[in-house]
Amino acid sequence: MTYNNSQHILMLFLKCLLLLPGHRICTRLFFYIKRGITAIEDKHLAERETWNLEAAGKIRKDTVNRSRSTLKEKIAEQLAHCWGHFQSCYQVPS
Repeated sequence: MTYNNSQHILMLFLKCLLLLPGHRICTRLFFYIKRGITAIEDKHLAERETWNLEAAGKIRKDTVNRSRSTLKEKIAEQLAHCWGHFQSCYQVPS
């Protein structure tokens, strides 16, 4: 597990508390705060995973829509040069 700067400083502070007299209270405080940090990290990771799944779905939809648009453009390019002949043969109004 990696810590950012504030978490690293907090962990060093809490470890220093273990060296003080009355270390039972300090030990309990250390583990209480460490559990709190772990709970916050777990919540953050769960939220991030949810966001990743939602973002992946949006990215897939956008990719499919772009692909459809590209295909439509390519089809229109291929049929554009035939349109004049088609109009004259089948008397389609322009």
